[in-house]
Amino acid sequence: MKNLTSNDFSDVTGKGNTVVDFWAPWCGPCKVFAPRFESVAQRQTGITFAKLNTEDEPEVAQKQGIRAIPTLIFYRDGKAIERFSGAMDEAQFEKKVKDVFGASAPSPIDPDEDDDDDSDDDEDDEDDEMEMAA
Repeated sequence: MKNLTSNDFSDVTGKGNTVVDFWAPWCGPCKVFAPRFESVAQRQTGITFAKLNTEDEPEVAQKQGIRAIPTLIFYRDGKAIERFSGAMDEAQFEKKVKDVFGASAPSPIDPDEDDDDDSDDDEDDEDDEMEMAA
């Protein structure tokens, strides 16, 4: 989890898919949402998850138009493409990440992938059954 400052904000949000949680230490909903943000971040690949403390970096928050916290801004190659304000539950947040970034937000375990690579075995079984029936 990257904690952003004014020094690295543009560099981090400027490449690829990034979600930034704008928060403050005194914000109750921010405290409730923080573990949910971190949990979803651990399960996603191909996306940078970062936090920006609006108390420590008010200039960045102002420049990004932050008027309420927590606010999440989704960036693609430096451009803000979506924003949401207010805390949400973990499932809602994960769905938003997938809705915004689509295929770029795979879960770490894809149930369609099979490490044994025996996907052809089922087809062979069907062929055998067809030959037996003929």
